[in-house]
Amino acid sequence: MKPALAGMWVLVLLMGALASEARAEVKAELEFSSEGESCPGVSAMRAAVNRRLGYDPFVERAILRVTVEIQVRGGELVGKARFVRASSAVGERQMTASLGACSGLVDSLALAISLALDPDAVERPRLPRRAREGGEGRVGLNRLPSALLAVEEAKPESTDRGDVQGALETGAWMRLGSAPKTAPGVSAGGTLRTSRLMAGLSIRARLPASGVASSVLLTTYAIAIATRVCLAGETARACLVGELGAEHARGDGLSETGGAWSAAASAGAQIGWDLIRRDRWRWEVAAELMSPVVGQSYRAEEVELWRSPLVAVGFGVRAHWSPP
Repeated sequence: MKPALAGMWVLVLLMGALASEARAEVKAELEFSSEGESCPGVSAMRAAVNRRLGYDPFVERAILRVTVEIQVRGGELVGKARFVRASSAVGERQMTASLGACSGLVDSLALAISLALDPDAVERPRLPRRAREGGEGRVGLNRLPSALLAVEEAKPESTDRGDVQGALETGAWMRLGSAPKTAPGVSAGGTLRTSRLMAGLSIRARLPASGVASSVLLTTYAIAIATRVCLAGETARACLVGELGAEHARGDGLSETGGAWSAAASAGAQIGWDLIRRDRWRWEVAAELMSPVVGQSYRAEEVELWRSPLVAVGFGVRAHWSPP
C-alpha cells in the first residue's frame, strides 16, 4: 500500500501544479478615491473584485494600474475606472448612480474591472463557463485590450500623441561640493515621456549661503537650466544630466561693487525612483553625480580662495503632476 499511496500523492501534487499553471492570475495596481458620504473604502472595492474573480488581483506594484474615482457631480455619483499599462492608457469605464447608492456603484465598477482583468475567472451563475484556452492566451495582460473593448462604453484614449505623456514637476535639492557653503535649492520644470524614454527641462536655483574660504567670507548663489535624458522603467529611471547657468559671489576683495558673476556648466548622471504614486501625482527621490565643464574659481588679490571640485554629489526630491 505504501508505494500506491506515494503514487497517489505524486499524482495529486502533479495535478495541482498543472492546475496552478493553467490558471495564470492577473496582477494589477489599484488606486481608489471617493467623495460620496455613503461610499465604502478601497477595502470594499478589493473585496468586491475578489468575490468576482475568486482571488485578489491587486498588488503594491504592477505594470497594469487600475484607477477608480467616484465623484459627486450634478446631484449624482459618477464612478470612473481607468486602465493604464506601462504609462499607456488602455481603456475606461464610467457609470452613474444616485447619491445614496454608492455601494451598488462600487459593485458595478468591480464587475466591470473583473471582466476587464480576467473574463474567464468572473463567476456568471446563469451562463456556462467558456472552454479554457491555451496557456499563452490565458495570461491576463495579453488578454486585456480585447476584454476592455467588450465592456467599456467609452473608447480608449486616442493615440494621436504617439503615446507621449507630459508632466509638470517641482523639487528641492542639496548638492555637496558645488559651492564654498552647501546650500539647498529648488527647481521647477516639465517632462515628456514615452514607454521607455523620458526627457526633462527645469530651472534650478541655489539659495544664498555664506562660507569661509581662505579666511574670506564668501556668499554665493546660482541659477541654472538643467536638462536630462533618461531610460525610464515603471518605477525607476537612469539619466544623463547637463546644467548651464550663472553664479554670483560676494566677498572681501572680489569686487569693489560687492560681487561678481561667472558662468557655470556641469554634466553628470542621475538615478531616480518613485516613493509614492497616487492618481496623477508621483513623488520621486533622486541622486546625482555632477562634474564641472566650466569650473568655478574665486580669487582675491591674486590668491585663489576657492575652486569647484572635480565631482559634486547631489540629492533631491521631486513631485510630478500629469494633466488629464
